[in-house]
Order: sequence, then C-alpha cells, then structure tokens
Amino acid sequence: MELGVLQDPSELHLLSHRVSELLTRRLVSAALAEREIHVPQAVHLLANLDKALNAFSSNLREWYGVHFPELGRLVADHETYAKLVAHLGERANFVEERLRELDIPAEGAGEISSSARSSLGGPLQDIDLDSLEELARNLLALYEYRRRLEGYLSSLMEEVAPNLSRVAGPMLAAKLVERAGGLRRLAMMPSSKIQLLGAEKAMFRALKRGARMPKHGLIFQHPHIHRTPRALRGKAARLLASKLAIAARADALTGARIGDRLREELEEELRSLRETPSPRRGSNRPS
Repeated sequence: MELGVLQDPSELHLLSHRVSELLTRRLVSAALAEREIHVPQAVHLLANLDKALNAFSSNLREWYGVHFPELGRLVADHETYAKLVAHLGERANFVEERLRELDIPAEGAGEISSSARSSLGGPLQDIDLDSLEELARNLLALYEYRRRLEGYLSSLMEEVAPNLSRVAGPMLAAKLVERAGGLRRLAMMPSSKIQLLGAEKAMFRALKRGARMPKHGLIFQHPHIHRTPRALRGKAARLLASKLAIAARADALTGARIGDRLREELEEELRSLRETPSPRRGSNRPS
C-alpha cells in the first residue's frame, strides 16, 4: 500500500478474497477433471454391456427354445428367463412350487407349468443342459455387474455434475457429458444444441431428404419428455434443455448447488404447459 498500488485496506481484503476464490475454483475444476475422465469409459462400457446382454439373451432363448419353445412366449424379461434356466434346468422341473420360489406370480407359474407338461420341445442331454445352465448363470452375473456399474456411474455423476444429475437423472447426465465431449464443452453449448444432442444422424437425414427436423435427441430419455403428449414434446424439450444448460454451467463454472431448484422449476413449468389448453385451429381468424 505504501507504493500506492492499493489505496484502502479494504481493497487488499477484497483482492485477497478474489484470489482465494479463483484458486479454489481452479483446484475444484482440476479435481473434477480427474474424476470426469471416468465418465465416458463407464458410459461406453454400459452400452456395450447392454448389447452383449441382448445378444447372449437371444442366444439362450434360441438354444433353450429347442427344449422348451413355449417359455419364450410366456417370459418376456430376459433376466427372468435366464434365472429360470439357471435354477430349474430341464422343463420337467418347471413345476408351480419351484416357479413360485423364484418369484413368478401364481397365475404365470401355473401357465408356465402347464406349458412345460405339454411342450412340443425335444429332449436335452446332460452335456447340452450343462452348457445352457452355464450360459444362463453367466448372464445373471452380467446383469448383476450391470447394476453395480450403473450404481458406480450414478455416484460418479453426483461428484462430477451434481446439478446436471438432479435435473436430468445421473444416467442421462452421464450420456450428455459423454456425447458433448466433456462437462465444460456441454456447459458452453446453447440450450438449442443440448436439446438435439444425440440426434445428429436424424438431423442429417432430415436435411438430406427435406423431412421434418427432430425435436429432441438424448433428452427424449428423460421421463418428463417421453411421457409428455406428442404435440407438446417440442416445447417440453426446450424447457428441459434450458434447465440442463444452466445446471451444466453451474457444475462446470461456479460450483453452486442449484439442481433441486432447477428441477422444481422445470416440473412447475411442465405442469403449466400441460394444463394450458391448446389454441383451436382457426381461432385467430377474424370474425
């Protein structure tokens, strides 16, 4: 201060506060960046797991269908199908009591048991059944690992982007960060681009064929969008994208915890959107 750089002691205090705040932000940003590098890896692994689970489940259904073809029609859920094959093996074991022990509802258990008794499928040798049961057990292990991976990714997103996770949900938030190429890049995007993130192929096809442009990309996975009536989805997607943009900027730039407030605002705005009557066609015409 003797050199005349600062004229007032309060200026020194203010400058010190600003420098401390800047350093804190940089340290937080660096720490988040270290954690953020795991997000795209987990997202990619989750997508590959889903593809593998669908492929292996189809293999199991086709192969076990040689022995008990009717089961595929009666059990739609892949994991439940694998559980039945892994625990019961050949169709002679598909009796109501054992099916109920595996959490199959009474009505479904009765229908499956009846179909097993009258099945048109062929017999299996022990060596065939062993391979099928091993495949089913491996499938169940993969389903369990998928649940753990999803839990890990949810926790990771709560660290990396808590506001975005509160508004989008952790899985959708992770996909948005991965598709954008990072949280900071997502934060720099306008809401109109966030709205269409993930719809690049659809946009290209629309431009090439002169068709209608898509109204949403990845954010269609948000329950507030895919549950909204089709006629209102474009407006709902814009509302959501606006909140996501604000949440991403808070996570990447300020660290302010505003996710709960943004989510409440979004829900209120969507409620108002759904309750507002649509204008009738021709209502603007002069009488």
